[in-house]
Amino acid sequence: MIYPTVQAVAYMSKLVTERTGGRHSSRSFQRRARQSEKDTIEQVRIGALDMIRINVAPMNNVVPRTMVPTMPFVFRSTAHMRAVLDGPIGEEILKACEKQGLVGLAFYDSGSRSF
Repeated sequence: MIYPTVQAVAYMSKLVTERTGGRHSSRSFQRRARQSEKDTIEQVRIGALDMIRINVAPMNNVVPRTMVPTMPFVFRSTAHMRAVLDGPIGEEILKACEKQGLVGLAFYDSGSRSF
């Protein structure tokens, strides 16, 4: 089974390659069994990796504003969650990443809970 988030990364890679006429591309690496998402965040911060797709929870200690979407029962529904995270509040949370040398591109839904 291929997870939707993995499919999304493959699709993004395809679009980047197509839209840049092949000048840019990306490769996906599976996380090593002993490597945590916290480790990959640090690798992006030091330039060892260019980009990562992670759960927002490991970002909580790096960028405190990312705690907002991880709080239980904050959202009434999936539609409410998407409206908030795809709107000004989500943009504010992503922008807060810049102070830590990171660029937040988007939020993805890998399954929601605590509505």
